Amino acid sequence: LMTRCCTCRKVRWAASPSQPFKFPSYEDQHIWPLRASHRGGSFEEPENTMRAFENSVLNHNINFLECDVHLTRDNVVIIAHDYDLSRICSLEEEDTRKFIGEFTLKELPKLKKAFSTGIFEEIQYQSPLEQEEPASLCKLEDLFYLCKHDPRFEQTIVNIDMKKQPSDLKKTLTGKDMSDVEVFATYKLKCDLVHRLITTYEMERRVFWCSPASREHEFLRSEMFAEINRCFNAKHMLQVVFMYLIGLTWLLPLKDQHYSSPILTQTTYQRLLVKRREQGGGSCFTRLMVWLFMKLLQNCQGLYRHLKARGCVITLWAVNSPEEMEEVFNLYKDGSSDRSLIDGVMTDFPERLATFIKAKG
Repeated sequence: LMTRCCTCRKVRWAASPSQPFKFPSYEDQHIWPLRASHRGGSFEEPENTMRAFENSVLNHNINFLECDVHLTRDNVVIIAHDYDLSRICSLEEEDTRKFIGEFTLKELPKLKKAFSTGIFEEIQYQSPLEQEEPASLCKLEDLFYLCKHDPRFEQTIVNIDMKKQPSDLKKTLTGKDMSDVEVFATYKLKCDLVHRLITTYEMERRVFWCSPASREHEFLRSEMFAEINRCFNAKHMLQVVFMYLIGLTWLLPLKDQHYSSPILTQTTYQRLLVKRREQGGGSCFTRLMVWLFMKLLQNCQGLYRHLKARGCVITLWAVNSPEEMEEVFNLYKDGSSDRSLIDGVMTDFPERLATFIKAKG
């Protein structure tokens, strides 16, 4: 009752976002709903490659691309989810290098033709053609070039996950331990290089970025990057959810503009239960906690209504099957209007999402 009462207070009482969201409004029919592909659509094409991004935008009308970036040894911004290339790339047995920061741009290895990928479910990506040339990692600049110069990409929004170098990889090429100051300096360099690309290709209004780590995310909020939209990081999201549960969300200042939350649907929950049974089960306590987590994520309608009234954009990830898409569509339908409480969903299957949206008109 407290949650319902407090989140329904007049929004003019609430602290507004520190910076208005710069994406186009609902009236721009080319942008909404946000049709997002995770890692470019990692279940259909090799993740985080130009093949994946082009397949999503050109073939399935995706208007929102999610990617992660890292720096090579010669300070080129590369799109890749993992700093460790072992999962996706074909590494030479005699070469002991495996981290992106150990390779120059020209030295980066090709991707494997088959590798595991996914979030709530893991699949084995397999190249459809045996004779097909292995895909390559691409530069962030290549994607931005398309977004600026190719009319088919002119409405594309890009989400950049600014991961920091993992704490257990604090090694220079000389083998010395890197101090926290040196690690953070490397992160600041990456931010400066990405920011330079954003401004060079005039992507300020079509990019948002975030970092999972609190210190690094706070750096993204600094005045020098004020024109770039940001996604809520995990800490900020937990604060928002906690304040929602005690009914005081309206008191919380919103420092970021895009609320991108995981969603655990009933379909995914049942699939996870089956998988756990096949692997030998799992304790009742574990199943209960997963169920409570699922219900918490599914019962945020009041929170989403409140966030949207304060100017935030909301997307959910990762929604992959038609059953999940239907469930999310029905779960977050705004009863007071014909619009949804969320602005879009993120998927690893852009073709399925395109088919679902077309069926819904």
